[in-house]
Amino acid sequence: MNLRSGFSLIELTVVIAILAITASLVTVNFSSVRVRQELSKFAGTLRRAQSLALSGSGIQDNAVCGYGLHFLSQNQYILFEGRTASGLPCGLTSRLYKPGIDRIVETFTITAAGVVVENFPDVFFEPPDPKVYLADSSSFGSQTAVYVRRQGDPQCSPSTCLRLIVSTSGRIEITAAGSDEVLQRAQ
Repeated sequence: MNLRSGFSLIELTVVIAILAITASLVTVNFSSVRVRQELSKFAGTLRRAQSLALSGSGIQDNAVCGYGLHFLSQNQYILFEGRTASGLPCGLTSRLYKPGIDRIVETFTITAAGVVVENFPDVFFEPPDPKVYLADSSSFGSQTAVYVRRQGDPQCSPSTCLRLIVSTSGRIEITAAGSDEVLQRAQ
């Protein structure tokens, strides 16, 4: 009787191949989760700006024109308190972020490595409705889409990219790129 212990070269090769395939699937799914987490965090910050505008009062009891979000760089954005310059009424000032005039409420950094944000205009919520301004325009029925993708993906596709849609009606929702199926509505 020939009793040999151990594994054959074929058995070891099959096990290594299975482990490599499993590791690559986990890596792809993990990076998709990071993209979704960053986009959900961003949508939550938009909802916070909208809620602050709905409250109609400023932080630390200061009268303000509203609250908005502005990207400082590709991986850093701010929640800002929109103010007026030289005592002008809110309706006569720009709703875009104005350094030195507007007050930064909080700064956020996209912490997930390899996540890229594209096509982001300033979004501003003006009380009391709140009225929504996208890049200083509140045209009825207009909307903007912010795309978040993994770095290294040359272009957005439904499997590699998510889209956050903000409309002037105040709707904020997350969809896959190229799809109208809503994956999440910001609460």
